[in-house]
Amino acid sequence: MGKNQGVIEHDIEIGDEVIQECKVLLTDDELLDRGKKLAQAVAETNQAERDKAAYNSQIKSRLDIANGLTQKFRGIVAEGAEYRPVVCHRVYDYTARTVSVVRDDTGETVEYRPMEAHELQRHLDLNNERPVTQEAEDALFGDDDQTDEDGEE
Repeated sequence: MGKNQGVIEHDIEIGDEVIQECKVLLTDDELLDRGKKLAQAVAETNQAERDKAAYNSQIKSRLDIANGLTQKFRGIVAEGAEYRPVVCHRVYDYTARTVSVVRDDTGETVEYRPMEAHELQRHLDLNNERPVTQEAEDALFGDDDQTDEDGEE
């Protein structure tokens, strides 16, 4: 039995020893120690928050990229086609005064518009850098080899 156990004083009995959480004033050394631990905990919390923000930013970037690719390929698969570079040539029709852009692989016209004023001026090939085709020469100067309805020139 404990020291005062079983002694009855003024109708008061002291029972078994129990451990109870109670407020205890800290000594100066204890207060200094707890202050250091608080500063460490705050620093760790701040670092963890920065790490979390950086990680969330990385994850968000990865998700944004993945979502973008998902949207891109969803549209491609749904349409069964995609846009990519294709070799094309501009075709200048001086008679119709139009410019067409024609795909080399399929011959499809992908753009058609009226000529702009600066395009109506023809390029003079004074250095013979581009060979002149017979059709181009005929279009420019007329076909001298044409025969009339009677078979005469």
